[in-house]
Amino acid sequence: MWTMWRSQSCTVALANLIRSLLIVDIACGLLSSAQESSKKPAFQEKGFWDNLYRKTNASENDWFQQWRDPSISRKGGQNLADVIMPYFTALGSSCSLRLLHIGCGTSSMPFQMLSDGFMNQVCIDVSEVAMSDIAIKFARLENHSDYTNNLPCSNTPSVQFLARDAADTGFESSTFDIIIDKGTLDAQIGGPNSTAEVADTLEEAVRLLRFNGLYVQISHSAERVAMLDKGSDGTPRPWHIEPAGATEPFAVAAPIAYVKSSTATASATERRKKDTTYVYIYRRRKAPGEEL
Repeated sequence: MWTMWRSQSCTVALANLIRSLLIVDIACGLLSSAQESSKKPAFQEKGFWDNLYRKTNASENDWFQQWRDPSISRKGGQNLADVIMPYFTALGSSCSLRLLHIGCGTSSMPFQMLSDGFMNQVCIDVSEVAMSDIAIKFARLENHSDYTNNLPCSNTPSVQFLARDAADTGFESSTFDIIIDKGTLDAQIGGPNSTAEVADTLEEAVRLLRFNGLYVQISHSAERVAMLDKGSDGTPRPWHIEPAGATEPFAVAAPIAYVKSSTATASATERRKKDTTYVYIYRRRKAPGEEL
């Protein structure tokens, strides 16, 4: 009798233990899933940018200098346009050139470039939020005749905002005269798949550029030449940096800004801060055996 009672008790205890373990396992699984879903997306992920643009509520975000900033001009500094525009002008009339912005976000650059006659622009970004916001803003701008009537070209502006991946755009080959990357590769670098992402984005840019077209990368880094010149396997890409023979990018420095110090020991002094942006301009050439 004792033996039977003890056996039944052990069976019940074992069943209770198994049930407890199952409950703990399920709870751990639910907690892990909750933690996974609550994790903030990484800087390189689409979700990060969607969240950012939702918070900024369609505000302009220029991670580097603007195309043309009147305050910089007044202080005697350089704008991006001062360095880049002569190369664009050499390609032909801006009114007829086709330009692609990759990873444009909600930058003011496409709007500012309209004033320089770039009437045919395509802007892409992985964030649908950004593209929706900036498309609405442009639609409002088009309704102001005071703006559109003062543009330097007779043709009607055509500016598209599309949610697409810079590494796989879906556009036909050799369809753009100019491609501008303002910080996209900077955002991709450092991610878990950065090597592949960067390589795919650059290969796509090469594919999309017409012969003699220009690829412009605007970056916070002065160390991008090696990455742009050659693929990860060491194969030279079919373009070369401008001006011919250059080994480093243009350094575009905004004028020195004076910011009052917050430290008690230097309350009467000012510290100087210089903001430098690096511009790489590459010209597409014919690859061996390529028909252009």
